[in-house]
This record gives sequence, C-alpha cells and structure tokens, in this order.
Amino acid sequence: MAGRRPGTPGHQLAQQYIIAGFLRQGFWVKRQAIAEGEHNIIAWRGQPKLWVLAHYDHLGPGYPGADDNASGVAVLLALARALPARDIALIATDSEERGLFGAKALLAAPPLTLPKLVINLDMVGRGPVLFGAGTKDNPMLAPLVAAVAATAPLCFKPGHDRRQQQQGSSLYTDWRQASDHAPFRQAHIPYLYLGNDTHSDWHNRTDTADRLNPVFLAGAAQTTLMLINLLDDNTLASWQGD
Repeated sequence: MAGRRPGTPGHQLAQQYIIAGFLRQGFWVKRQAIAEGEHNIIAWRGQPKLWVLAHYDHLGPGYPGADDNASGVAVLLALARALPARDIALIATDSEERGLFGAKALLAAPPLTLPKLVINLDMVGRGPVLFGAGTKDNPMLAPLVAAVAATAPLCFKPGHDRRQQQQGSSLYTDWRQASDHAPFRQAHIPYLYLGNDTHSDWHNRTDTADRLNPVFLAGAAQTTLMLINLLDDNTLASWQGD
C-alpha cells in the first residue's frame, strides 16, 4: 500500500486509483488543492446534502495503513458502486495525518454547497465493534443509529463521543477531535463518525492487509449503506447543527 504520504509515489498512485474508481461509476470528479502535492478528491452527483468522507493519506513508506485508512477508502469506493442514483458527495480527503488539513480545506473553500450531514469513515476494517460517534452532539442521529444497529450485519453501536483511554495504552483520545469530522463539528455541521477502536497496529508497520477482517469490512460497508438509505433529502434538509 506504499504508505501514501503526500508527495510520494504511493500517494500519487492512490489518487489515480480513487479517481478512476469514481469515474467508472459516472460521478463528476474534481481535485481540490490543499498544498503542494496534496489534494482532496471530490466525487458527486446532483445537489448533495450528504457528504461521506474517508482520508486516503498515511504516514509514508513502510507504513501500509491498511485499516488507517485504506479500509475507509474501500468502503467509499463500494458506496460509489452501490449508489447509482443518489445525490451524494463521496470525498477522499488528504492530509488527515498531518493535521486534518483536507477536511479544513473543504470548509475554508467549499467545493460544493456545504452539507447537512457528514459521515466520516476512518478505520473500519476490523472489529469487534463498529462505533457510530456523534449522537451526543447531534441527538437527532440517535434513532438512526439505533434503527440500523438493530439489523446491521456486525456489532454497531453508538460510542466514541468523549475522551477515552486508548485500548491497551495509558494514552487518551478525544474521539470528537480525532479525525476529519472534527472541523465540521467545530463548524456546527452534524456529523457521524464510523470507526473501530484503537489497536496495537495503529500507526505501526504492522497495519497490514492480512490483519483486516474482510467480513467485518464488508459489514461496515453494508452498515454505512443502510444509514445512507434511511437518510432522505427531506430529512436532511430539516436538520440544523448545534
């Protein structure tokens, strides 16, 4: 997976792969420059009120970043295939690892009309639990998460809505600030962050494809699709941030 640090050959190959995947499904696609060699990739149809994000950058050669966040990008591309007629924006963000700069650029110079809801996919490739964060900041999302959790093909539940100790570590993570949903939260745009827990392979050379769980990853894609299918444009149009 070649590490995907901005400016490296692996990063450029990832850009090309993602763009080709979106174009094959008939999306409009454009790149948004962030800094030298850094670009968000925006795919959209119609007038989307919903944006789905997954960052595609990582730490560089020697760090495969399979779960973080090739898994999220895989779900993003699966959604492109599964949503042939939906008005939606699917955005592969860049420079998340460097400081959420791709997400910040989306707000500083919006490439489309700002959304009513953002779904952020970050580390969705292995279990045992897929968390949906954002229901405490955005209570109107709680019934949606509960409805999908009742029939989801994996263990899906609300969580990661506060500062918590990392699994197997003395360090703490504030999940509300931990990924590309954070700038949208600060801008009072409703968000739902889907991800698993931290694990010992996170930001290590051992975050390899063989450590992903294909059944869990497929379940994460299906769960995300279930959420999207319950979100009609009329409902989204009625939402306001906090």
